[in-house]
Amino acid sequence: MTKIVIIGCGVVGAAIAYELSRVPGLKIVLLDEKVPASGSTKAALGVLMGAISHKTKGRAWKLRQASMERYETLIDELESLTGIHIPFNRQGIVILCFSKEALDKYQN
Repeated sequence: MTKIVIIGCGVVGAAIAYELSRVPGLKIVLLDEKVPASGSTKAALGVLMGAISHKTKGRAWKLRQASMERYETLIDELESLTGIHIPFNRQGIVILCFSKEALDKYQN
């Protein structure tokens, strides 16, 4: 079994951990000094930057394209797994919230 440690559990760290959890044979450990999503990515948001690129070929473009395609399926998948409606937008901005109060703060 391969062990992976992810340092930081903001939006980006949580998303990486989730995606890697789908790979058989990996043991994933998340380390964060604070409550998940309370650090820099909470303040800066998780932004899918592939949407703003003007390039249409090359290895970096292929990675951005795969990220944008995954974003289209991720929310439905997480809603199905958790039974929780997840508000999101198509511009690629993600906020990780653990309580209704935290979510309400971002919806208003």
